[in-house]
Formats: sequence, C-alpha cells, structure tokens
Amino acid sequence: MTAIKPCPFCGDVGITFSEGSTFRWYLASCNSCGASCGEIRTQTMGDGTQARWKAQAELDATAEWNTRAELVGSGPRTWVGLTDMERYAITSLKWWDWEDAFDIDGFTRAIETKLKEKNT
Repeated sequence: MTAIKPCPFCGDVGITFSEGSTFRWYLASCNSCGASCGEIRTQTMGDGTQARWKAQAELDATAEWNTRAELVGSGPRTWVGLTDMERYAITSLKWWDWEDAFDIDGFTRAIETKLKEKNT
C-alpha cells in the first residue's frame, strides 16, 4: 500500500475513504480538518467483486491524495499575529461616521490587510 502524505492544511496523516458525489465516485478526506482530494471514478460493475473494486478505489484515492501540492518548508507555517502597537494603530483610527455608525467593513479590512502583510 502507498504511504499517505500528510494533509497540506493541518499536517495530519489520518484519512477516511468515502463515496463522492455519487456511488461511482470515491475520495479521501482528512480526519482532522476535512480537506479532501479530487474524486476518482470507481468500478461498479463488470469483472471482479465489490470488495476488490473498493480496495482499488482506496488505492486510487490515496494516489490522488498524494498528488496535491507538497508542503513548503518543514511543516505548517507559523502564524504571525498583530503586535500590541499594530492593534492600537488599527483601533485608534476613527471607525464611526458622523451619525455614529460603526464601519465594520473598514475595520475588518484594516485587520485583514495588516495580517496579509505579515503572513505572505
């Protein structure tokens, strides 16, 4: 059996095999975060047995799982949050208009922009 590569999102190596969008499709998904690979077509009639078709589908789904992008570096990246000064700089800006309505969109975009700068 082919070794299972770690999940590109959480690093877990536990996967579950399940039916895809229909009974003719099969896929592998991460037990921890739910990420999944592309669906593979499985045999549902003809020569062989259902057990043999399922075993082949699991091998094919494992191969599909292992073909996704490799992890960059030695593992998941370390998240970089905002410093106290950066949080203060964002929260000290005026997020209210003349009617005292809070600009939630502007506020969340400011946070998102700063975090993108630090983590990309």
